[in-house]
Amino acid sequence: MTVAGVPATVTRTGFSGEHGYEVIMAPDDAQAVWDALLAAGAVPFGLTAIDLARTEVGLIIIAVDYDPGERSPWDLSMDPFIKTDTGCVGATALRERGEDPPKRFKTLQIEGDAAPDYGAAVTQDGRDVGVVTSPASSPRVGTIGLAVLDTDFAADGEKVEVAVGDGTAPATVAPLSILDPQKRRPRD
Repeated sequence: MTVAGVPATVTRTGFSGEHGYEVIMAPDDAQAVWDALLAAGAVPFGLTAIDLARTEVGLIIIAVDYDPGERSPWDLSMDPFIKTDTGCVGATALRERGEDPPKRFKTLQIEGDAAPDYGAAVTQDGRDVGVVTSPASSPRVGTIGLAVLDTDFAADGEKVEVAVGDGTAPATVAPLSILDPQKRRPRD
């Protein structure tokens, strides 16, 4: 299609978990499209806002939440997207691991205003049970963090502690998408 008089591809995708669009054009045309969007009333916001929104809805970033070779797709609760009934090399091992995955990806609702650091330990009664991968202070849902947790401690409602500063803060395990568990916002 044409956007602001230049050829572009418009997709209804995004990395925020919100209803949105991405406009893809040649780099030389970007300024004209940017200016036209601003003139039409668009309000710019930065990557920090998008990162916060994606954390609220549990979207994964490679090399932040998912380190290929260190974490499996099961560890990231990607079960709906894993095909184990193929003839591909490794399908049997993948299926076997998925029958009882050792880790799960969840949201933690953390008490207090201080967000933990990336990589903060998640513990229960002093035992390491996981790690925070995407911490955030959200004006919509409070202090949260995406975390990879040992399966035995990943049930919704489970009480854990998260390393924050020189101490810990109580936290509760919650659904991966704390803001939009049914993923309806992008569809509205």
